[in-house]
Amino acid sequence: MPGHLHDLSCARELGVTGALNWAAAELELPALADAGYEGAGLGIKTPTRQPADGKPLAVANRTVNRLLLPRL
Repeated sequence: MPGHLHDLSCARELGVTGALNWAAAELELPALADAGYEGAGLGIKTPTRQPADGKPLAVANRTVNRLLLPRL
């Protein structure tokens, strides 16, 4: 979309987030996205932030982060 719109705003306006949330709910097919899509809905998985208290992330959260943020 033209202009300086945030990716999530564009995705919502175009119905992409709705389609991804539907696919997650009906087809059990969650979508993986970057941190810019935080708050997009339950079907869109974004990286989990490191806790402020310094405790390590749970294995499941580290696994999702590894899929979303591969090291080059």
